[in-house]
This record gives sequence, structure tokens and C-alpha cells, in this order.
Amino acid sequence: MGPDVRYWADQVIKSRDLLGYRSIQGVLSLHKKYPKDALNHACKTASERQSFSYKLVKHYLEEMHIKQHDPETQLTLQQAFRHGQPSGRKTSGSQSQ
Repeated sequence: MGPDVRYWADQVIKSRDLLGYRSIQGVLSLHKKYPKDALNHACKTASERQSFSYKLVKHYLEEMHIKQHDPETQLTLQQAFRHGQPSGRKTSGSQSQ
């Protein structure tokens, strides 16, 4: 695993003590489905947001996977994270009626 995965795991232990081990095990198991670089990036993003849950890391990985396989996506994953919208969807603006 990469340094951002390790940092994320260290922060989980600091914030949740023994209760965090299941989250860490879950995140480590994600390497079977996702590339190492993607897992590292997802953990880095979660750490930057002070979010130390398995579900959030998995969500980021799923979003990256969708973005890589959806050519019609207008925002890249990094743009979406930069704007605070992990899904990459624009949440503001007027809707037509």
C-alpha cells in the first residue's frame, strides 16, 4: 500500500482506537478490486477531509472508477473533490420546470 493509505490507517487508529481496525481491514481489502494508486488517492482525499471511515474511502474509489469509464463525465474526479462535491455532480443552479 502507499503512504497515504498508511497515514489514513494511522489516523483511524488515533481517532477510533480499536474500533477502527475493521475499517482498516475493509480498506486494505479494497486492493483486490482497485489499483494501488487509486486506493492511495482515495485515502489521501479522505485524510484531507478528516474522514476516517471505510464507506467514504470506498465511495471515492467507486467515483474514480465511474469517472474513468464514463467519457461523458464533465468534471474530473480531482475537480469534483476540489469543489467539495465527491460525486462530481453539480448541486447548485436552477432546474427547468
